[in-house]
Amino acid sequence: MVRQPPLTRIRVLIAESDAMAAQLLANVVACDPELEVLGFSANPIEIMEIALRLSPDVMIISAWIEDDANRGLAILQHLRGERPKMKSVALLDSRKPEMVVQAFRMGASGVFCRTKGVDMLPRCIVAVHQGQVWADSEELKLVISALADATHTEHWERAKAFAN
Repeated sequence: MVRQPPLTRIRVLIAESDAMAAQLLANVVACDPELEVLGFSANPIEIMEIALRLSPDVMIISAWIEDDANRGLAILQHLRGERPKMKSVALLDSRKPEMVVQAFRMGASGVFCRTKGVDMLPRCIVAVHQGQVWADSEELKLVISALADATHTEHWERAKAFAN
């Protein structure tokens, strides 16, 4: 059975750490009939301009942009305010707990670690576009643990304030 492309394709922006990686990911994404690449860039200003001008459905953004491990996440947070309906997937270099949690805090709907093969990326984009959260079980455990720790700390602070 041949898979027919949908009537409207999911419009994707690729924001990567370097131009070659951006183009390679764009080529992978463009091979999927459900997806349309609106543009790709490694330049923060271009990323912002493309996102604001073309309003992609989903943005794939590297946490690491222009020699800064969190620049992509800062861009993501800013664009979330400007384009609240745009979904995003944060590309992470590793599964460090603080990076996974930070990506979701900044507004990512999913995380995709570079240690995984790119063959799952189109599926990730479709899932996020449909409103799902994309993270594997280990990444979800990290987020749940961070939420539990934050709740515990909050309760402790309230108890201390009440005692004083």
